[in-house]
Amino acid sequence: PHPQHTISITLLQGAPREHSLKEPVALALDEKDYVYVVDMGNNRVPVFDHEGRYLKSIGTDEGRDKSLLSSPIDISHSKGYLYILDTSPITTPRVVIVNLLD
Repeated sequence: PHPQHTISITLLQGAPREHSLKEPVALALDEKDYVYVVDMGNNRVPVFDHEGRYLKSIGTDEGRDKSLLSSPIDISHSKGYLYILDTSPITTPRVVIVNLLD
């Protein structure tokens, strides 16, 4: 069980893109209390630590600024894996599995 506490992700106008959430729709926590936010508006899953600091994004090829997720809508975490439900009006819905242990 996770201890009860509030995680605040402060977003400032003019903040770097990786800190901006356009349309957050779901989140998951892992055993390290990392927060995985499904940002459907930016087609990615930014990762924050338990104090709300940005760590990285999942679902983007940041070197090419090309999204690898088309329209993520939900997320789950279990035993070191993230399961991201990715859907789009023009593609078949799929579950993207991310191994967090690598």
